[in-house]
Amino acid sequence: MIGGLLARLAHRLRSDDGTESNDARFVPSPLGASVRYAHGGGGDEVECELDEIRDEAERLEGRRDG
Repeated sequence: MIGGLLARLAHRLRSDDGTESNDARFVPSPLGASVRYAHGGGGDEVECELDEIRDEAERLEGRRDG
């Protein structure tokens, strides 16, 4: 539980420095974050997977639009 809280705090601190827009990032619910934490998904692993999913979604959206 503390790990999930720390992950959310770290995310909030990263997004407050202006490097990421708030609407461009998916913020998991507390339940979703706790499930990832309970199943051993570390922050870096999860972020890497989410980045891959976002990249694939952008690629598919670009193909659909163009």
